[in-house]
Amino acid sequence: MLPGPTPETALSSIRQVSGWLWDRGWAEWSSGNLSVEFSPGSANLFQTKSYILETPYGFRNIEKTYLISLAGSKMRDLMQRPEEGLCVVQPIEKGKLKVSSLKHSDRSVAPTSEYISHLLIQELMQTHRPQHRAVLHSHPAEVIAFSQLPAFHSHDINQVLEVTLPEFRQYFPEGIGKVPYHPPGSLMLAEATANTMKNCSVAIWQQHGIIATGTTLYEAFDAIDVVVKAIRIYFLLNHKH
Repeated sequence: MLPGPTPETALSSIRQVSGWLWDRGWAEWSSGNLSVEFSPGSANLFQTKSYILETPYGFRNIEKTYLISLAGSKMRDLMQRPEEGLCVVQPIEKGKLKVSSLKHSDRSVAPTSEYISHLLIQELMQTHRPQHRAVLHSHPAEVIAFSQLPAFHSHDINQVLEVTLPEFRQYFPEGIGKVPYHPPGSLMLAEATANTMKNCSVAIWQQHGIIATGTTLYEAFDAIDVVVKAIRIYFLLNHKH
């Protein structure tokens, strides 16, 4: 298996993609979060300050290393000072994570409330899509609205969206998934998402947003971009005059 990106490469992609999310209005306030598996190639990137986080889930991806956005971090800040809005997370044993701050970060280093979803998805990708190292979650308004319509609940959303955007199946031959509503940050949401994304790289969270994986954050962003466009066309076609 090829090694993940270096920390510097990961930080560069985080800076760029977080800016795109903010510019498109897909990450209001402190919403949206991301994670990237990387090869720890620059020891001077990290502070020695760290702590052990007890988790309700026994992650198997021991010794993997991830950059994960912090709870409360804003995409508009990540695009300017990513080191201040990220932490390093390493599963070290069942139910325990080592969480470390980045250099120059003076804020608390609690990972995003969706960290369980990120780590479960990162874990399943090792088996189902080992080339994928990035996970991206955002809140496009069109996706959240679409997830509350009858078309989302009672139809195959892939059939609905490939009618609005014929290239949809070209981008997503395996289709995209949908996850029924669960409280944000909950273990139920994480487990339901991981189960859904065994067979697809994108899933819509009902009443919440969208989550995608990719070989890079750029690829995950592109996947979300296509889904948002297909849904936007759906609304244009179904607009009541």
